[in-house]
Amino acid sequence: MRNDISIKPTHTPAELRRLAARVKDAKQSRRLLSIAAALDGMSRAEAARTGRIGDGKIFVLDLEGVMRVRTGEVGADAL
Repeated sequence: MRNDISIKPTHTPAELRRLAARVKDAKQSRRLLSIAAALDGMSRAEAARTGRIGDGKIFVLDLEGVMRVRTGEVGADAL
């Protein structure tokens, strides 16, 4: 299901990025960067690629290499 919304372009994407760099609230900064990406015509997938830790990358390991961080269980026990 898609929920398209329209964005009133009162600021350019460059202005939104400058503002995002100045705000102290991380969530507000991410929202501003998302709006700037949308105004640039980026897809959601392109906008999600930040190059930072936690940006959606998935690493696939053998089952023997699996470890549950919270409990310290390894291998099949971690599943």
